[in-house]
Amino acid sequence: MRTLFTCLLAVLAMLNAAASRADAQAAFARMRSLVGEWRAPLSNNETMIDIFRPIAFGTALLHEEWKNGEQLTATVFYVVGSELRADHYCDMGNQLHYVDESDERQTENQSYKRKVKKIRTAALRKGKPTLLVAHIRKGDRRYEPLVPTVEDFHGSSDIPKIATKAIMLAPAFDQPNDKPFLWNTYFQIAKCRLDGTVTRYCALCTFNSRTNDYESNYTLGRLVEGGKKFDAVDTAELPGWTRRYAA
Repeated sequence: MRTLFTCLLAVLAMLNAAASRADAQAAFARMRSLVGEWRAPLSNNETMIDIFRPIAFGTALLHEEWKNGEQLTATVFYVVGSELRADHYCDMGNQLHYVDESDERQTENQSYKRKVKKIRTAALRKGKPTLLVAHIRKGDRRYEPLVPTVEDFHGSSDIPKIATKAIMLAPAFDQPNDKPFLWNTYFQIAKCRLDGTVTRYCALCTFNSRTNDYESNYTLGRLVEGGKKFDAVDTAELPGWTRRYAA
């Protein structure tokens, strides 16, 4: 009976995997219907041209976007297991990797949770840190803290629960700035399993759009009055790790 039950579980797992693969392949097949050249008229007598063509013996689909004889983007779509993937390259120099699971039996939150767990497991096995960038929910910033909290993660509360560390960024519009190429930014470690004391602090940093990098100097402080005010920490009260990592 135990062997039969194990076999039934294995068969169900294979059926679920087959269904997921079928969903991904069906989505990819619908994308193949776009094969050809598509033109969209723009203002100033310009035309945006989108080209879809199969590559790699039909196992992948290449999308190119052109305007005025100049290529703007290129994206390769393909299926891996139950996932429809896309490698995107744009004129900004970005190389983004998109993944979509076409499993209607999973909610969006369940899909988020499974992906984040998979990434965390891979990072722990390889012993390599992995950085994930997530959206946060939109709100009325006039009545919210200067820096979002882990509860503001968009999609699922399981994302910050699974992550070992969480860092929140927010524009510091409340801080004075007399140079248009400098952008004040708040950094706060919202979660750290190794040392929870670091979550008490918030750093005020400055991004330099001319150098495309952050300035080396920063101000360490705390968020007070319900997170609506930044209060710089006195030099004598700086934690030890700030001196340890000082330049």
